[in-house]
Amino acid sequence: ELLSAAGITPASLGRFLNGRVEAYLQGFAVIDSLPMMRQYAEGIAQELARFHVLATRALGEGRAPVESLCGRLRRWRDEVEALGMELPEWVREGLLKVDVEGVIGSIGGFEEEAVLHGDLQAGNIMVPTDLPSWSSGVHSDVHSDVRTGVRTGVRSGVRFIDVEYLCRGPVSFDLSNHFLEWSWSGDYSVLDYREERWPDLAERQSFVAVYVGARGWSSGAVDRLLAEVDVCVRVSHLHWALWGVLEGARRQESAGWDYLGYAKGRYGRLLSGSTRRIEVCD
Repeated sequence: ELLSAAGITPASLGRFLNGRVEAYLQGFAVIDSLPMMRQYAEGIAQELARFHVLATRALGEGRAPVESLCGRLRRWRDEVEALGMELPEWVREGLLKVDVEGVIGSIGGFEEEAVLHGDLQAGNIMVPTDLPSWSSGVHSDVHSDVRTGVRTGVRSGVRFIDVEYLCRGPVSFDLSNHFLEWSWSGDYSVLDYREERWPDLAERQSFVAVYVGARGWSSGAVDRLLAEVDVCVRVSHLHWALWGVLEGARRQESAGWDYLGYAKGRYGRLLSGSTRRIEVCD
């Protein structure tokens, strides 16, 4: 309700035991990841800036408990360990041997923190039907939203949905997660990350520059955030590897998707230090 009241998520119309009903949000999800992530990149970057400001304001200062990213990583690791000997060997002797505190320590000095979306993948990004593509060369004038202090384009109408992985942490984690999603094929029935889909340096610089501009920060923040994004790739791999193991254990045969295979692929990329291609390891 706090997020709805802040204009971040659709209005909440009612709650029930295991969910809620929200107001209809007209538009379409950015399902065909690579072309549409690139096509609407400016609007996504602007909305991410708005989301960070409004979510932090709505949930900050004790208004609502928001788990930290570091706390979640520790909790998920403990929950995976508690699953016991039913785990495959690569989890028992591999993933659970990862130095979680070392990974957490790698982001300990990052300055800019916020309440994060936590899962900025294609299916969670909504684009209005009347929003022109940013790649068309038609860019909006920039203005400042007096409520948020975020500089946004007048045609920016991108919205984010599904905030169940909300957490507190460095803004570079959301940026890194999003860039990794550029490499997704758009077919969520298979694990198919491809190196050539990872945004190149110019694309990453452009996206981060729009985000930094929307936050009203100096241009010097771009290079700092880009460096942090590279570090957060490993954090993202660990995060979703642990998640995949837990979801696989919870859903088991009824899952309909290879959660453990996804987790194994993320773990493999974590070991390799790759910022790009994610494959299922043998």
